[in-house]
Amino acid sequence: MADPWTREEDARVPQAGTAKGDRRSAACEVMNFDRWLNVFSGGGKLSFLVDNQATAIRYIVRHFPDVDIIGESGLTLPEMFVLIWQNESGELAEYSFFGSDEPFHNALYGAALIGLRARGLLDFQERNGLYLGKYFLPIVSGEAPEDSPLLKVIYEELKSQPKNSLKMWFEQKSGKWGQDETTKLTIQSLVERGVLEAGEHGDAFGHAQFVPKDLSLRAGLIERIKLLADGKVKAEDDKRALALLALCRTADLRDSSTNILMKRIFGSEGLDEWIKKVDDVIHDVLPPPTISTEEIEKMLGRLPKDTQAHLVSEAFKAECQEKFSKADVNKNGVLDPPELAGAMKDCIPADYLSAMKIDEEAITDIMMLFDSNQNGRIEVEEFTDFCKWAMGMKVLEYFNTKVTGA
Repeated sequence: MADPWTREEDARVPQAGTAKGDRRSAACEVMNFDRWLNVFSGGGKLSFLVDNQATAIRYIVRHFPDVDIIGESGLTLPEMFVLIWQNESGELAEYSFFGSDEPFHNALYGAALIGLRARGLLDFQERNGLYLGKYFLPIVSGEAPEDSPLLKVIYEELKSQPKNSLKMWFEQKSGKWGQDETTKLTIQSLVERGVLEAGEHGDAFGHAQFVPKDLSLRAGLIERIKLLADGKVKAEDDKRALALLALCRTADLRDSSTNILMKRIFGSEGLDEWIKKVDDVIHDVLPPPTISTEEIEKMLGRLPKDTQAHLVSEAFKAECQEKFSKADVNKNGVLDPPELAGAMKDCIPADYLSAMKIDEEAITDIMMLFDSNQNGRIEVEEFTDFCKWAMGMKVLEYFNTKVTGA
């Protein structure tokens, strides 16, 4: 067959340096070849969270095994998130039956998961992927909590489908958050306790709006977060504010062209400097993500059977080991950042990288997405996972070109 990597540069190929807002939607179906080209768009490591919010939230939930369920203000973490999500008039950005509200609901769901984990009812269990890496399943234990309608609903939901990863839950809820109980129950609790006026959940013509009865609660939350981001309060001294800030950041990273929640907290003036401070503060809670194992598993699982067999063969493993050894110039058993360009070029032809204007900085960002243990270097198992992904890209490109004639 024709070399699948040979193609002319065209409008379908994202280039390093492409503006974040110009990238194709992360909701693209996984078999769409362009979905994987989005990784090369040059937006930096954190931009990959547009496809990986579930992984980000899992990091956060596991980082807070014992954060207080209810804070000194009497608010739960999901309730705090809702107050931050609102503007001063009570409107919740994008929240309608047909809104772009999924990342906000996902983050609120994550806040509830922290509540379950703090009660010792939730953990994430590792599962081996068929082709590479590991993925994690949220597993509940014990009995559903009776004192919290919200946590009870989520507990029973998770228990009903124990083979669902967090990402799978978010995909199932995609387009249905306007009818989902998680957000409705959180808002209902705030209304029943007199924090919010009764309001509307939004429809095809408008966003949800629940007017606050007392703006001081929201103002107090914002002040706490600002003190944390500005370094005037240590992260260990206000873990709830740290968890809330990290969850807010995951929602904005799904569409960093708007930064809705960061603007809600810090305002528009000097926002870029505030965001830099935020990213520094939450670094340990939300490290640069690795590429989604689940996404790659789906892609590889749809490749031709002979390709799948080759990817799990000893011959493929040996080939990867040989390439790894060649790229490991200083022979320290890992690939350090200066060695990554040579490693990638041994897997993906240089002219293909050139056509997409992928420079060495972008190559480092791409390769480090496979740094599953977050040690800043690529080990042989991680390099092998990268090679499997590259092979999947190669075969997908061939069939994409064959079908579309591009």
